[in-house]
Amino acid sequence: MMNDDLDWMQSLGDAVEVDEPGVLAAIQAFRRKAEAAGNLKSDDKQKVVVEKEVIVIQPANPEVIYVPTYQPSTVVVYSSTPYAPMYYPAPYPSYYYPYPPGAAFATG
Repeated sequence: MMNDDLDWMQSLGDAVEVDEPGVLAAIQAFRRKAEAAGNLKSDDKQKVVVEKEVIVIQPANPEVIYVPTYQPSTVVVYSSTPYAPMYYPAPYPSYYYPYPPGAAFATG
C-alpha cells in the first residue's frame, strides 16, 4: 500500500526528517484517541502496552509482523456535534415595523 501513494510517502519522510519529535507525538496522540475509543486492544496478532504516556504496539509473535490496514475515521470516533461557535449577523432594526393593527389611527 505504501507503493500506491509515493507522494504521501515522500511527504511523510520529509516530515520525519524535519520534525521527528512532532511526528512521533502525533502518532502517540492518534493512539491515545484510538485507545480512548476502545479500538486499540491486544489480540492474537499484537500486544498493546501502555507505559506512562507512551503507547507501544508490539507483535504477539516476534517472528511474524502483521501490518493492519484501516481508515482513521473508523478507528477514532469523534463526537457527532463538534463545538463550533456560531455568530449571527446583527438583525435589521425594526423601526416599529410591522405596525400593530390600528397604530396609524391611534397616533392621531
